[in-house]
Amino acid sequence: MRWLSVASEALRNIVTGTSRLAWGVALLAVLVGGPAIAEQAALLGAQHQAQQYRDSGAAIQVLSSDAVDGGRCDALRTMPGITAAGARREAGTVRVTAMPSRDLTVHEVTPGFIHVIAGPDAVPDAGVWLPGPLADTLGAAAGTELDTSRGPMRVAGVFPWPDDGRPAVLDSAIVAPVPAIGSFDACWAFAWPADGAAKPYLYLAVAPGADGASAVGALNTRLGETFDLDAVVAGRLTTLAAAVAAVLGAGIGGALVYGRRLEIASNLHAGVPRSAVVMQALLEVLACVAGAGVLLAGVTLAHVVAYPDAAVMWTWGAGMRVVGAGLAGTVLGGAIAVMGVRERHLFRFFRQR
Repeated sequence: MRWLSVASEALRNIVTGTSRLAWGVALLAVLVGGPAIAEQAALLGAQHQAQQYRDSGAAIQVLSSDAVDGGRCDALRTMPGITAAGARREAGTVRVTAMPSRDLTVHEVTPGFIHVIAGPDAVPDAGVWLPGPLADTLGAAAGTELDTSRGPMRVAGVFPWPDDGRPAVLDSAIVAPVPAIGSFDACWAFAWPADGAAKPYLYLAVAPGADGASAVGALNTRLGETFDLDAVVAGRLTTLAAAVAAVLGAGIGGALVYGRRLEIASNLHAGVPRSAVVMQALLEVLACVAGAGVLLAGVTLAHVVAYPDAAVMWTWGAGMRVVGAGLAGTVLGGAIAVMGVRERHLFRFFRQR
């Protein structure tokens, strides 16, 4: 029954505002939420760098050889670190009625090549593919039919090809999927992580017994030959965010309890058992921690989902680990503070009030 009375007294203090619950939640939201948001921002920045690297084509490795086997190239997608692969070869030029003064190069590609340039969700459907800038010039989109010198060509899709430092090989190209049979001029593979570990696999695309030189390199080297996301994450400035949050939380918890030191010392002087005093103080601190935890869970989740293409659960979990450290520090700080109050300090606290 005594513990029920302690809980009842703690509840009365919370309801009446004696425990300063609102102030505690607000301080925790700012001082613990700050490091948590900073940690998430650092991780989101790392993810943005990785996305920029992928979007630039830097994660595409290109094997240049005149003896690329189309089937072997397409099969590279089963190798570790390679998510898509396909072969390409030039197949002459064509003129489009909508742009009669300019010859467009036709590139025959294996079905896997479409996944390399247009993403894993692309469907190598019947028809040709156009780079974005050329499609805009022609006013073409998926389903459009082009009138060309080779006859009608149906546009199956459009792939991004920005002017970001990548070679102009597909700037004015009509990409036509063909069966992965025969010899091709190059094998492209999307490799992630872009740590260079997948490069040796591209040499497997060369037909057995073929002569001639082969070379492998990134499609776009403007952002570097490799990108180590783990190193970027490990080198972020917020690696100590959880420790900072724990220290700040301990300060807040200690301040919330020690600010009521006169009341605590008075209760001890009146004969209230120390265990009951400690339990009551911790219950009030835990109520503050619970309120701040719910608030910060929503704030950190909203911060992450506001960014497109973010790894939501991973980034939110990282922020909540910082929040957890801060809230654990709050409870610890409150416990240390209440244990540090002694009955013999009552009159000194009374004079200090």
